[in-house]
Amino acid sequence: MAVGLHTGIPWVMCKQTDAPYDIINTCNGYYCDGFKANSKNKPILWTEDWDGWYAKWGGRLPHRPVEDLAFAIARFFERGGCFQNYYMYFGGTNFGRTSGGPFYITSYDYDAPIDEYGRSPE
Repeated sequence: MAVGLHTGIPWVMCKQTDAPYDIINTCNGYYCDGFKANSKNKPILWTEDWDGWYAKWGGRLPHRPVEDLAFAIARFFERGGCFQNYYMYFGGTNFGRTSGGPFYITSYDYDAPIDEYGRSPE
């Protein structure tokens, strides 16, 4: 559908292992060092580097050690990656009934390096 719009610009799609040739497919996840683009002529992009994950009421708060994150990024670039984006880098809060799922807390900082109040969580 996207390709059929003939926009003249490349489309980027996350986690599309079966992406058509005209699409730049990307990786989302904790580790993308084994990700391959769908063409040798396309960049290897990591659009969502998950530094943490969402939390549920009563559950443990997910935590990813910074050493693991740094190693994963270094390995991604060492293996040919050319772009990496943290998801999330800066946290926030959804107030009210907008948390996105059953029993999810309203915070979406996902163990981000900067919390909802602009502070380091450490």
